[in-house]
Amino acid sequence: AQYAASEIVVGSSNSGKTTYVRNRILTNLRLKESERRHFYYFSSEWTDDKTLDELKKDKWKSYITGIDIGEEAVHNSDYSTPQEFFANEIKLRIDTAEKSSVIVFDDPVDAHGGITDLIRNLQNRLMRVGRHRGLGLIFITHNLRGGAYTAQCSNSCMYFTLFPRAQSAKIRDFLNR
Repeated sequence: AQYAASEIVVGSSNSGKTTYVRNRILTNLRLKESERRHFYYFSSEWTDDKTLDELKKDKWKSYITGIDIGEEAVHNSDYSTPQEFFANEIKLRIDTAEKSSVIVFDDPVDAHGGITDLIRNLQNRLMRVGRHRGLGLIFITHNLRGGAYTAQCSNSCMYFTLFPRAQSAKIRDFLNR
């Protein structure tokens, strides 16, 4: 499979961002086996978000690695510190991901407070150089102009998918600039 380009998916709560990404993943997983990618889905809602239930089915478990990165998941993990959790559950998985994998960060601003900056730095690096390792990135967020979290996107993401429900003025202003 070829490299999957980077994409930012932006919209307000309940605008359809996660459903859109879930459907894109399922479209890939329904291809013949040789064309399927592996997906690493990092979300503070992995355990609870019903939208993601289809991705958790047994038939997809060899293609989907879902990691809950929320406060409770990090706190209840076997790791002593949030940084240790990040190193072993996030960074190590990405560092060892097979070529043509897609890394999904679903609203990482909501991750455990001790790892949000680490995730942001890793995500920004993936946007810049992930393609050299054949890794794609999907970044789901609420705000197109999200400061340090979205600054790299305008330079590195091939695709911008916008759900303009409550942000149409922000999107128009962003596109005008």
